[in-house]
This record gives sequence, C-alpha cells and structure tokens, in this order.
Amino acid sequence: MAEQLERFSFSLEKLTVVVLDNTRIHTGKKMGERIGAWQQRGLFVFYLPIYSPHLNIAETIWRKLKYEWLAAEDYESKGHLQYAVSLALLAFGKKPENQVFRLQT
Repeated sequence: MAEQLERFSFSLEKLTVVVLDNTRIHTGKKMGERIGAWQQRGLFVFYLPIYSPHLNIAETIWRKLKYEWLAAEDYESKGHLQYAVSLALLAFGKKPENQVFRLQT
C-alpha cells in the first residue's frame, strides 16, 4: 500500500485525502514513515475509527451481500457461490432495469 501511495503522491495536481481502515497493511511502519512526505506533496491519509463498519463501504457491501443478495441455495457449492457473488457485484450500483438477474433453477 505504501508503494502505491508513494507513486500516487507524485501525480497529484490538487490536495487529496485518502480514507483507509485500520488493517495492518494500512497502518504499518512503512506507512507511518511516509505520511509526512505525502502531506508535503498534498496527500493526506485519514484513518477510520478503529471499529466503524458503518463507515466502511466494503463492510456495508459485504453485509448486504451476505444477508440480502445471496440466497441459501447459492451456498450449495463453491461454483454456485462464485457465480451468485459475481452476479450480485455486477448488478451493484446499476438501475433496477439494467441489472443482471440470476437464473431460476
């Protein structure tokens, strides 16, 4: 992550804020060592509070996927699950009339 942000920091044309969760890759030693240099280039890193799944879009999508978008039969096999997850994610953010729907079995 630090390497990607390092490269990104050299391409900035305006002040930029990156919001990260607190996973180890986002909070490691390399990240801490580079934050000052990034700020000088206009890149500011903001960390979400330690436990804040309601603020993390990935957590929200994961929760909707598990409890709303997948059906019990989607867990019958690894292949079924991969297919159902792919369909759900393809439909994510699309208008209802443009969504891909699962095949009825």
